[in-house]
Amino acid sequence: MDHSAQLTLLMEIFPEVDVEIATNALLEASGDIEGAVQKLLARQSSKKRKRTVDIRAMFGAMPDIRIKNDTVSDEKKMTAVELTQWNALKDLHRPITLTLGDLKDLPLAIQTNFLDENEAECLLEEMMQEAKEWNKMKWVYSPHVSRLYALNDMVRHSRFYNTDKVLQFSPTMKAVKDKVDMAINRALETRERHPLESKESWHANIVLGNCYHGHQESLGAHSDALTDLGPRPTIASLTLGAERIFRIKRLATDELPSQTIATQFEFYRHELPPVKANMVKWHPKAKATRINLTYRMVRPEYINGSPDCHCGKPAVLRTVNRAGKAKVGEYFYICPGSVPASCSYFLWLKDRVFQDKRS
Repeated sequence: MDHSAQLTLLMEIFPEVDVEIATNALLEASGDIEGAVQKLLARQSSKKRKRTVDIRAMFGAMPDIRIKNDTVSDEKKMTAVELTQWNALKDLHRPITLTLGDLKDLPLAIQTNFLDENEAECLLEEMMQEAKEWNKMKWVYSPHVSRLYALNDMVRHSRFYNTDKVLQFSPTMKAVKDKVDMAINRALETRERHPLESKESWHANIVLGNCYHGHQESLGAHSDALTDLGPRPTIASLTLGAERIFRIKRLATDELPSQTIATQFEFYRHELPPVKANMVKWHPKAKATRINLTYRMVRPEYINGSPDCHCGKPAVLRTVNRAGKAKVGEYFYICPGSVPASCSYFLWLKDRVFQDKRS
C-alpha cells in the first residue's frame, strides 16, 4: 500500500483528525499503518477538547445548517491559511490561501457562476439523482463514488477509462459541454501551445463525475492520469453543491527548462481533503454533498497503440517532475505496478513509435 492509500485509510479511521496530523503520525511510524493508528489513538486519549474553526466565518454568510456551540466572536475568527499546519522542515513552501488574483502564475483559471442559476440547479439535481447508482472506481482509492460518461464509443478502445459502467452524455450534460468547449477554446487562443499538446480545437469527449457525500468523503493528493489524454492536457472541472477546501501543491521546485512554454497542472498535486463538518459550506438543496464533473478530451493517438510493459500490462504515461532532475518536463512510459511488483519497463515518449492497435 503506497503512502496516499495509507493516508486515505487513516483518514477513514480517524475522520476528525487533520490530514497533517495523520501524515505526521504515518511518518513517525515509518510508514507502518498499525503504528500510526496507535499514535493517533494515544493522541486522542490525551487530547483536550479544543474549539474548531467554523468555515462560515470565512465566507461571511450563514448557511442552512445548525451546529452546537457555533457562536464565533470576531476576535476568535481564523483565516483559511491558519487551517494548514505548516512544517518548514518537511515543506519549503509556506501554504497560502489563493484568491482569484493569485492565479496568474498557476496553470489554471477559475470562472465563478459559469452556468446560470437554473441550468446549474437542473444539472445538480440530475447528477445527485444519478449519483445514487455511482460506485467507487477501480483506479481511485478514495471513500467517494464516481461514474464515467462518454460522448461516443472512443472510450471503448481505452485501457484506462474502459469500464462496463460508462454512461452516455445526457442532453443537459451535452448542453453544458458546448459551453465548456467554447470557454476552453477561447482560453487556448490566448497562449502558445506546447509542441506535444493537441493542435486541434478542444472538445470534451468524456466526463468523470465525482460525488462526495459529506465532510468525511475526500480525495487524496494526486495528479490526473495522462495515458489516454496525452501530454499537457486541458481539464475543465465543474463543481456544484457544497463548497469545500481544495488544495494544490507544486512538485518541481526548480525552474523548468527554457523550451517549456508554460507550467502545467501535471507538475502539481491536487486534493479535496477530509474536513470537519463545520468546514463545509452547505448548499440549500444539496446540503453537504459536492458534485464535481471533470470534462476531458481523450486523444485517439494516445488511446491507440499504447505500449505494454514487460508484465504485459498497459504502460502508463508519466512526467519527470522532481526538482534537480536534468529532464524535468519530459514524458516517459513505465509499468503501472507498484514497487516491488513492478517490472523494469521504461520508454521515453519521444522514442515511442505510434501505431494503431485497434482490432
